[in-house]
Amino acid sequence: MNFPTANLSLVSIDFDQLEKKYEQAVAAGKPGRFLATSRFKSGLLKVTAQFDAPFCTNGINYHEFDDGKKAYSLGVEVDLSIIDALKVYEDVIKNFAPDDFIFDSCIKNDEQLYLKCKLSADGKQFAFKSNLKISPKNYAEVSTCSAVTATVDLSGYFNLKEKKMGIMFALRDTVFV
Repeated sequence: MNFPTANLSLVSIDFDQLEKKYEQAVAAGKPGRFLATSRFKSGLLKVTAQFDAPFCTNGINYHEFDDGKKAYSLGVEVDLSIIDALKVYEDVIKNFAPDDFIFDSCIKNDEQLYLKCKLSADGKQFAFKSNLKISPKNYAEVSTCSAVTATVDLSGYFNLKEKKMGIMFALRDTVFV
């Protein structure tokens, strides 16, 4: 497990400007989910972490939101050392956001973590490297595996509509086993 915790910060976000854009979208009748993200940094470097974990889901999960946006994620079980390291990230994001935002823990059911499977700009491919030949239309092979070595980019996310914030893990590289 490698989760940098020294000199952590988030790339700056102008919340006043975001609130104005959100209010304009609401007034136009198109608020959507309105998410903003900010990468974690350790000193001057963007934070990337690597760890091994068994699945807690049957491979990659698919979800379609009310606004038609599609999301893919991979659920993994994490140990106490990762949960402890994430407390430092939680403190950073809580100190960064406006006071009216509520922190939404990335750890579910005491030991589950969901890794975001980002898509390429055209939506036809996953935007991470993998030892398996998978795509948003063909990812069933992942369900035959039981664990992953994952390299992830860590970001803070801010949901302006629901006034929630949390930690997002976007897959960068995977080795499924």
